[in-house]
Amino acid sequence: MKKLFSILLCFVLVLSFCACTAQKKEETEKEEEQLKFTYDAAYSSYDESAVNAYEKLCQSVMDYSSELRMNTGLLDNVLQLFYTSFPLSALVKDLTVNDDESGVDIVYKYNESEHNAKTEQFINTVKETYKKCSEGSTNKTVYAIKLYNYIASSVTLNTDKTGIDETVSCLDTILSGYGSSFSYSQYFEYMLRYNDIPAYHILSSDAIGAGWGLAGAVLDNNLYYFDILSEYYDNGGEKLKYFGMTSEDVRNEGLKDLKYTSQSGAPDASDLKFDICRKCDKWELDGAKLLVTIKSGKVVEVAL
Repeated sequence: MKKLFSILLCFVLVLSFCACTAQKKEETEKEEEQLKFTYDAAYSSYDESAVNAYEKLCQSVMDYSSELRMNTGLLDNVLQLFYTSFPLSALVKDLTVNDDESGVDIVYKYNESEHNAKTEQFINTVKETYKKCSEGSTNKTVYAIKLYNYIASSVTLNTDKTGIDETVSCLDTILSGYGSSFSYSQYFEYMLRYNDIPAYHILSSDAIGAGWGLAGAVLDNNLYYFDILSEYYDNGGEKLKYFGMTSEDVRNEGLKDLKYTSQSGAPDASDLKFDICRKCDKWELDGAKLLVTIKSGKVVEVAL
């Protein structure tokens, strides 16, 4: 009798273990399917209630929902986060407060089938990019370097007969591979934030006042600027000449009036950790070290 009881007990324990394992696997798969909602670090002071409403709006757009109940008193801040930080906002045609002000009505640019196809492609591309750049990365700075190189060397300019098309969105760039100075930077920023790296979209202008997009990010508690499009122009995106720039580097590039999308002035970046990259002829990663070769052939090591 005791033997039979022991066998039954073991059988029950095995079933319980299998059930727990299956549940854990299901929870993991569900978590992997979910998209992380992030936002421009320039708005880090926003109230948690506005951030929560923003995340609900993002999920509603992913689900092709036509309405969302929310505190419309938060709408200005929510829309600021939505249109500056969430690439799928480009799929929304119109968003208005409903008649009783209990939420918002959402109108989309595409039918549900097209919308879902673009959403799925976006999610897959984001996760593929993250996986490609995070594999083998020993820390977040290594990830940032790999991501910068991946985007700068694989994205091409979206042009028409008049030149660069600056109307291309971050979503266009992620889905089609075509970009502008603004969408290059936004793609980079979005993928940095996807790995919990504080990142900012930076607006600037050149000597004749033409707009130019840059990215700002905090690595190891220091702010740096990044110009992916100039990297592409200069060397096809294969080097790191415009990676981890200071404010002085940006000025030397001929850009001025740096500001956040909120229109407040962007802070000064002065850390010289990546100063040698301005002379970069080629580079490679060795664990947590960046090896930069300059034209003389000298190799300079940067600890990451």
